[in-house]
Amino acid sequence: SSFIVIEVLPSITNNLVSPADLLQCQLEMPEDLSGSLPGGGATVAGNDPTRVYRWEVAQIEGIPGSGDWSHPSSGAAAQDYTDPNQLITDVDRWYKRIVISGPAGECTDTSNHVRLVVHSEITANAIDVAEDICFEDSRALREISLSGGEDTITPVFTWRRWLEGETSADAVDIAGSDEQEYVSGPYSDPATLIYNYDRMVEIGACRDTSGSMLVTVMQLPGGVLTDAGFPACEKDTVLELDLNMDALTLGHYITPWEVYLKDGVHTGIGPGSVDKDLDTMGIVMDTEGADHVTYTYEIESIRYYPEGDDYACVSAALPPSSVVVDLSRRPDPQILADGEARESFKVCNDTALLVLNPDNGTLTSWSVPTGSVSITSGSGQDEYQVSIPDNSDDYGQYRIYAKSEAGDCAGLDSIELYFFEQPAPAYAGKDTMLFLINSVQLRADPPTAGIGTWHLTNGSGIPDDEHDPNTLVRDLGMGEENTFRWTIENGEDEGLCTTSQDVTIVLRNEVKKYNGFSPNGDMDNEYYIMQGLVYADEFEVIFLNSLGNEVRTINQDNYSILEEMIDESLITDGLRDDEMVIWDGRSNNGNMVPAGTYYYVVTFTMYIRDYQTDAIIGYDNYEFKDYVVVVRE
Repeated sequence: SSFIVIEVLPSITNNLVSPADLLQCQLEMPEDLSGSLPGGGATVAGNDPTRVYRWEVAQIEGIPGSGDWSHPSSGAAAQDYTDPNQLITDVDRWYKRIVISGPAGECTDTSNHVRLVVHSEITANAIDVAEDICFEDSRALREISLSGGEDTITPVFTWRRWLEGETSADAVDIAGSDEQEYVSGPYSDPATLIYNYDRMVEIGACRDTSGSMLVTVMQLPGGVLTDAGFPACEKDTVLELDLNMDALTLGHYITPWEVYLKDGVHTGIGPGSVDKDLDTMGIVMDTEGADHVTYTYEIESIRYYPEGDDYACVSAALPPSSVVVDLSRRPDPQILADGEARESFKVCNDTALLVLNPDNGTLTSWSVPTGSVSITSGSGQDEYQVSIPDNSDDYGQYRIYAKSEAGDCAGLDSIELYFFEQPAPAYAGKDTMLFLINSVQLRADPPTAGIGTWHLTNGSGIPDDEHDPNTLVRDLGMGEENTFRWTIENGEDEGLCTTSQDVTIVLRNEVKKYNGFSPNGDMDNEYYIMQGLVYADEFEVIFLNSLGNEVRTINQDNYSILEEMIDESLITDGLRDDEMVIWDGRSNNGNMVPAGTYYYVVTFTMYIRDYQTDAIIGYDNYEFKDYVVVVRE
């Protein structure tokens, strides 16, 4: 047969890609891949072989399969390859190079697989932006957050530091600082007070540097007590402090400072808050029940809080200083009346007995107003007699004070004291018998002290003013004993004086009144008779005709003339003791008046007499009007 020639092309050799494996951080650009120059393959006229390159990429965790590979759109037909796609995600990438040779691509060869391991980016590497550190103190520089990176890889930390006046470009690594929170210090260089730090974190192929942290070294507080010893009263004292705040050597501090004291008995007294502009500290001192104690105060510690209650700058060793305080318990004096403490006390007397208990101090006492009040010791323990003169003007209200002093302490108590005067016995006035009128002026003795009050105990009658000893009483009961009691009281509560009372009886009698009389000699109603007028001390009766002209006037001065003309035999059954004839039907000239209606006005006066001397001391005047008919038949 004819023969066939088979041309055997040399196989492709040395198709290798380097590096064999890659490790990069997310968000970086992939590194360049270098492919070796292959050997073998077809040649052209015995010269260099003809070769074609095709790069393929797979994005997958684990070993890719045949369906995971893809041909990049650009840049993948050269001997070397640079992936143009940034490592957006943390998914691994695989690369391989296929070499093709021969007129019809008879020879092909696939290189080794190159794995690009992508580590997750570090997304949060943050530390405090500022930190205050106490001088000579050490402290952890604190982390705020850290996330991202590979979970299976241990982070590597490197803290860096630069000083005041430098920049981060001057930062130097701190040896032995591979800690998430680095303990810095102690800060004992007074020449350097400002430090800057940052933290570099490496997790696999990823690295991140935090923002900077400013660390300020704070002054340690210090001071001495400057007061001289002094007496004091418990719960009311201020200590003077010199806290050296005007001669600072370390430059940085925060106020207010908290000061703790000790007194030889107690420790941790405080805190007292002290600011730079006021070197004083208020503390509460307590004798704990003792009357007197002596405390020697010293500064136990001084501190302030740069960043809050969780961290404090505490004073270093302080120079010795002390203040001796003689402390007294505050006296609590008490004024007792009838064995008990009271707001007020009342006596019907010019002397009150009080107990003035000084407690633990020295007692002084006084009154307001002062004047005539005297306070003298009584017979019992702490007893005092508080007295006023037995004068009406001195009775009244006083405030009595008792002050007790012990050392620098004083206590005060007071009581309102009322002195009431015992009134003289009540006198309601003489009994009174009334005719013609239905009111009377009562005549009681005014009270020498206190208030008098009228009370109706029998009959009828309405006083105009129940507290007026000379009140007018109206609407008296007819034909009965109208009894009025005059009661005098002074004081109140336990100071109520003995009440006294007296009564006066007002008897209002029925008045015999005639509508007319007939002076004609027939032995019947010959005279106009009036009842009760006989008791008047002075009287006057004026008779008027219908024209208002005076017809006849009878009074105590001219009554004897009328009396001589009266024929008592013409009066049936005669006159009663309380009756008197006041008109015989004649005019002033002695003539008989005509029959008709006549009007009259009776005025009479009752003497007011002193019930002891019977001397006239006043007058009660009364007036009574009526009419009478004169009959002549």
